[in-house]
Amino acid sequence: LVGAIASWFLIGGYVVDQGWVAISVKEVTNVLKIGGTEIWTIPVKNVLAGGSPGPWLLWPGVALLVTSSLAALAWAAPQFVRAFRGSKGASAPVDRTHDVPTSWLLGGVAFMTVLTLIAGHVFFGMHPLVGLTAVALTGILAVVALRVSGETNVTPVGPMGKVTQLAFGVIDPGNVSTNLMAANVTGGSASQAGDMMHDLKTGLLLGASPRAQAISQMVGVISGSLVGAFVYLILIKTIGPKLLSAEWPAPAVAQWKAVAELFRDGFDKMPKGALDAMLWAGIIGVVLTVLEKGLPKKFRKWAPSPSAIGIAFLISAATSFSFFLGGVVGYFLSKRVPAWYVRFGIVVAAGVIAGESLTGMVLTIVEALSGGGGH
Repeated sequence: LVGAIASWFLIGGYVVDQGWVAISVKEVTNVLKIGGTEIWTIPVKNVLAGGSPGPWLLWPGVALLVTSSLAALAWAAPQFVRAFRGSKGASAPVDRTHDVPTSWLLGGVAFMTVLTLIAGHVFFGMHPLVGLTAVALTGILAVVALRVSGETNVTPVGPMGKVTQLAFGVIDPGNVSTNLMAANVTGGSASQAGDMMHDLKTGLLLGASPRAQAISQMVGVISGSLVGAFVYLILIKTIGPKLLSAEWPAPAVAQWKAVAELFRDGFDKMPKGALDAMLWAGIIGVVLTVLEKGLPKKFRKWAPSPSAIGIAFLISAATSFSFFLGGVVGYFLSKRVPAWYVRFGIVVAAGVIAGESLTGMVLTIVEALSGGGGH
């Protein structure tokens, strides 16, 4: 809520007043009629007809998210050291009967490396050496992601993505496709490694076989890739022009895109005033991260989240308000019916999110099949 007020109301209003964002307004007249007879007319002025400060707000929002992510990554430096130093002490004996064979791992890595190089070069023009670098960085960052995720229960997907984008921005400057796809290979694989570790831990607690889990994971990867590609093509066909608009903000996509375009175009291509806003937002992101990590525990909960504030710059104010409203409802439920909330709160919230997403997907597919929004 703080991020939405600061961005869309305060900063957005200032940007419009300065003329840095071109918007158009129109006068709307509401006429009240009863039985065909006009009772009175209410003129409503300055209704937004076109334009939005959203594209301008993207820059400080991304800067805040990137600097806070990198600051959090630097804060976790001791975990990185432990990740490569290894653990000390004897391990408990482990039953190796149901382990994944080493040949599966080596064969899978070799096969996926070749497939990554071919797909990257054919579809995105990525040089094979850049692809090999992406695969090599994956091994390093996966170890870091595993360690951080194991100790903190949070996989640093955002920070990993920004680090890899910075790395490939230096290796192959000016190439947006390479920056996005190579960074996705590295950051995506590292995040999946962290997720898989939690899956294996859950399977261990339930007595599942690691080998059976690996097989089911591969089935999920193949089927998920096919279904995901199908849904992606449907979405692009129907909402392609709306992507990164107020209706489809896609904040995670906007971050990656903005960083890649910054490496390609340089700072001089940014909107007026955006560079100064990025510098201030970057400083605020670091300060908020230091407060979030460094304050005593009893004060830490009052420190504003830089990630939450940064995301509010990239999504609509209405969505941020919905988040706030959900948080208020959840807070009062946790106080009134704590036992019920602990057991069902997250499940109900997940159901609401999944229900909205699935409904939106179904409506989009229906729109595509009916010929609406196609190109």
